[in-house]
Amino acid sequence: MGTGALFYALKKKNLNFHIILLLFGAGLPGVLLGAKMVLLIPETIGLISLGLLNIAIACYSIADKNLGQTIAPATLNNRPKSIGLGALVLFLIGIINGSLTSGTGLMVTLWLVRWFGLDYRLAIQHTLVIVGIFWNAAGAITLTLYGEVNWQWVAVLFPAAALGSWLGVYIGSRISNQHIKRLFEVSALIAGAQLIMQPFY
Repeated sequence: MGTGALFYALKKKNLNFHIILLLFGAGLPGVLLGAKMVLLIPETIGLISLGLLNIAIACYSIADKNLGQTIAPATLNNRPKSIGLGALVLFLIGIINGSLTSGTGLMVTLWLVRWFGLDYRLAIQHTLVIVGIFWNAAGAITLTLYGEVNWQWVAVLFPAAALGSWLGVYIGSRISNQHIKRLFEVSALIAGAQLIMQPFY
């Protein structure tokens, strides 16, 4: 999903090395664990729970009008204990990503904004690249080994997601953080509602 965003980010050289290390070191183990747990979770319960969480994320962002409007990465520079807590949450999100997948990129984005001080534009770029490519790839490989994959869907999803991620980052670089914040909130609300309704149709 993040391949298109990766080319754009490499061109602009705006990814944060410390954030990348945290997303890899803390998130990937969670993704691998979650991918092994997915077969144990009742689908309906998982979808509804994740849908409600996405709606809560949107509401939280809406309530804080200044959230993610500036870059203030104080946690990375001055608070080692806070980095540990931030990494723990990324690990837990990784578990959710590996087991339920849909919508967890929104959680990572909000956590990068809230805890690590990124603005929405930069947080989304990190999410698309690291979560969209590496987290999802790790989960996909694990699920391929332990479950079943519909490869016909992959043939459609991969090029569409690659193009969409590139276009999203391209547009995001040309609009304000306030507009990105609003799009993020709308996306979280739509994703949450879709996940909640999915078991019933």
